[in-house]
Amino acid sequence: MTQASPGSRPALLAILCVLGLAGCFLKMILVISPVVQSHGRLYATYLSISSVVMIACLAGLWLMKRWAFWAFLAYVILDQAVYWQMGYWDPVAALLKGLILLAGLFYYRRLRP
Repeated sequence: MTQASPGSRPALLAILCVLGLAGCFLKMILVISPVVQSHGRLYATYLSISSVVMIACLAGLWLMKRWAFWAFLAYVILDQAVYWQMGYWDPVAALLKGLILLAGLFYYRRLRP
C-alpha cells in the first residue's frame, strides 16, 4: 500500500470540488432565469458574486491550499445565512457545501499553507 504525498489531491476532495463547480455553473445559468429576474437585480447580482466566490474557493481547495478551506467556511456561513433570511434555504445545496467542508477538514493537514 502506498502512502499519499502531503500535497497530493485526495479523490474524495476532487470529486466534491468537481460537483461544487458543476453547481456553480448551474447557478450561473439560473441567474438569467425569469424566476430569479422576478426577484430583482440584487438577488441576481448576489447569485453571480456568490458563484464567483465559490469557484475561487473550490479552485483553492483543488490546489490544496489552507486559505481556501477558511475562505470556503466563511463563504458557507454567510451564504447559508443569506438564503435562510431570504427564505430560499436549500438543504441539498447546504449538504453539498457541508460535505466539501468536512472533506477539507478531514484533509486539513495535507493542505499547503
